[in-house]
Amino acid sequence: MRTRTQPRDRRSRALALAIVHEVAEVQHGVVLRDQALEAGLSPSAISRLVAGGTWARVAPRAYLVVALRDDRSRLSAVTLAYPGAAASHRAGALLHGYDGVEWDLVEVSVPRGVRPVRCTYHQVDDLARSDVMVVDGIPVTNPTRTLCDVGAVVDADALELMLESALRRRLTTAHRLRRRAEALARPGRRGPAALLEVLDRRPPDAPPTESWLEATFAQLLRAHGVDEGVAQHEVRDGSGRLVARLDRCWPDVRLYAELNGRAFHGFLQAGRDRWRQNTLTELGWRPLQFDYDDVTRHPRRTARSVAATLAAARSTTTG
Repeated sequence: MRTRTQPRDRRSRALALAIVHEVAEVQHGVVLRDQALEAGLSPSAISRLVAGGTWARVAPRAYLVVALRDDRSRLSAVTLAYPGAAASHRAGALLHGYDGVEWDLVEVSVPRGVRPVRCTYHQVDDLARSDVMVVDGIPVTNPTRTLCDVGAVVDADALELMLESALRRRLTTAHRLRRRAEALARPGRRGPAALLEVLDRRPPDAPPTESWLEATFAQLLRAHGVDEGVAQHEVRDGSGRLVARLDRCWPDVRLYAELNGRAFHGFLQAGRDRWRQNTLTELGWRPLQFDYDDVTRHPRRTARSVAATLAAARSTTTG
C-alpha cells in the first residue's frame, strides 16, 4: 500500500541525484561519499546504486557515476579521495600536453604516509602549494615541478621532448627550471638531476625547437654520432631582411634540413615556401628534405644521409 510520504521521498531522491550528477559532471564522473550524503542521498541509497551497477566504487570514499565516465575519471577519483594528492610525473605531463608522453596512467604525488590504492604514487614531503595548479578540474603539479619530477620515470630523450614542448609553449623557462631543480636536488633523487643533465647539454641561449619532429630529428643525429648543427638559425639577405628561420642547419657549409611534418601545404603557403627556398638557393644554401617517416621509421638511413652530405660538403670546402 502506497503511503503519503512516498511521492515526496521519490522527489527528494530525484533532487539529490540531480545535485550529485551536477557535482560529478565537473569531476569527471566522480563523486565523494560525503558529497553524496550532503546532497541528500542516504547510505542505503548509495549502496543500492552501487549494487545495481549505476555507480562504481573507484577509490576510498569515491564513486564513479558510470554514465559520466571519461578517460580522466580514475585520476580525478584518486586526487579527490586522498587529501594533498596531485597528478604528477607522467600523468602531469599528459595533463600539460607535453610532447613525448606515451602513457595514460594514474600517477600522483602524495604526502608522506599516504598510500593510495590502484595507482602509481610518489610520496613527497616538499610539494609546496605553489607547485600545484588545477588543470581540467584536477590538481596537478605545475609545468615546472612536473619537469623536475618526471625525469625519475622516463629516459633522457623523452624528458628532452617534454622540455622542448614546455619551452615552445612558454609554460616555463630554462632559468626557472634550473632554479627549481637545483632547489629540489638531493642525493638519491633522480628527477631533478635528470632535468639538470638535459639542461646542461642545451646551449643557454638556444631557442626551443619549433616542433616535436625537429626535436626528434636532433635526437636522431645525436644517437648516431652525427653533428647536430644549429637550431632555429636566421638567414637574412643582403638588405638584412629575414629570409628564413631554419629548423636545423650547418652554417659552415650552408646546408640545412627541411623537416616537413604536414601532409600538405595550402596554395598561399606553397607559394611562400617556393620563394623562401629559391632565395635560400640564391644565397648559396642547399636543402636536405626529410619527412615524418624518414625521422621515425628510417632513422639510420636519415642519419647516414646527413653524415654523408656533410662530409662531402666539408671536404669540398677544405679542398
